[in-house]
Amino acid sequence: MVSFPRGRGRLTLADEVLRVKRFARGVERALLWGKAMRFLFHGILGLSMGAVAAGVLVGAQDRLARIESDESTSGSPSARLHHALAERTSVEATIAPPVPVSPRFAQEVSATPALTWRLEDGTDGARIELCPTNDFDPDTTRRIDVSGDHVQLAAALPPGVWYWHLRGRRRAYLGDRTTPTWMLYVRGGEGATTAQADPVSGLGG
Repeated sequence: MVSFPRGRGRLTLADEVLRVKRFARGVERALLWGKAMRFLFHGILGLSMGAVAAGVLVGAQDRLARIESDESTSGSPSARLHHALAERTSVEATIAPPVPVSPRFAQEVSATPALTWRLEDGTDGARIELCPTNDFDPDTTRRIDVSGDHVQLAAALPPGVWYWHLRGRRRAYLGDRTTPTWMLYVRGGEGATTAQADPVSGLGG
């Protein structure tokens, strides 16, 4: 057996091999520990960066929410306009149209007929819309706003077929919904007035 001198005794080859193996295992454990520490470091760093990013995002969302809240409660012109439009839309959707009463459907009338209707609860008037075509083209439709449940047209309608429907009114609000379209027939000449009609309002001059 090969032996080597060492201090007070002699070091055998087996002892030297064992020492080298122990040294190698120590180095290996050190390398593994280093890898574990690097992994732990990167993990902690990643969590920290994620927490910072999440904090920034939450902070931005909070600031945006505060800005929107401030705008909605600050009474700014845009906020007031938005609130007014939303309120008007909500009210107009609830206004029921009147119920047409006369003239009856397809009845022959004079050029200045009287129109009557029955108001629904919560309404105080109506808008009459008359048009020579049933599509109610904005360019040819006459509109008359009336308080109460009847009106006598002041401006003569040209002879022929006319279509009309009603919308409900509540103070300054006009309902979105209309009645079913009715038709009347204006006979020529008789009962006409000499007033000139406003093509939009239908009122005489």
